[in-house]
Amino acid sequence: MGTAVPGGGGGGMPSIPVMQLQLRNSTHGSINLWQNLEPVRQSGVLANMSPREVTLQEAMFELVTSEASYYKSMELLESHFLRNPILVNTLNQSEMHFIFSNIEDVMKASERFLIDLENRVEKSVKILDVCDLVDYHAKKHFHVFVTYVSNQNYQEQAYRRILWVPLGTGHDCHTIVCVSILSIKKQMQQVSADSLASFAV
Repeated sequence: MGTAVPGGGGGGMPSIPVMQLQLRNSTHGSINLWQNLEPVRQSGVLANMSPREVTLQEAMFELVTSEASYYKSMELLESHFLRNPILVNTLNQSEMHFIFSNIEDVMKASERFLIDLENRVEKSVKILDVCDLVDYHAKKHFHVFVTYVSNQNYQEQAYRRILWVPLGTGHDCHTIVCVSILSIKKQMQQVSADSLASFAV
């Protein structure tokens, strides 16, 4: 469920969702620009907006889509690697900890943030504000990102150690683990890149 954010309800009468984004469950490879969304075009709101106002809407919408991309990257990391039985049964507890760090806490923080962003965007065709959501979540939940980033040096050391030290599990299993580790590294880099994109907005 979304986090109760001070001032997040917008006041007044309860609003019926205008846009059902459901970015967490979307199977689309990319999300359109805000101005090209069907509800936005049908509303006619663009006719009364200046280029600067449209740019602001696009920036706020990009924050939402960037966070959705970030969350999906972590979902892939969790489903394909963190829960991978071969990795779980091959690597010891310390290696699993160094490789994945606190990724589950980061994923929970991202999901809470994304849910609140989605709820905000769905309240109206025109996005009113997202700065209060960013401020709230940054103060309440984003400390887990600091922990994650601070552990990246240990992740790199774990990657190198596992790739070069025989695991004693047979050639085929070792190959699968090595390929998985390289894929994890690439996925972790994608997670970091998506995070930076979100903060840049």
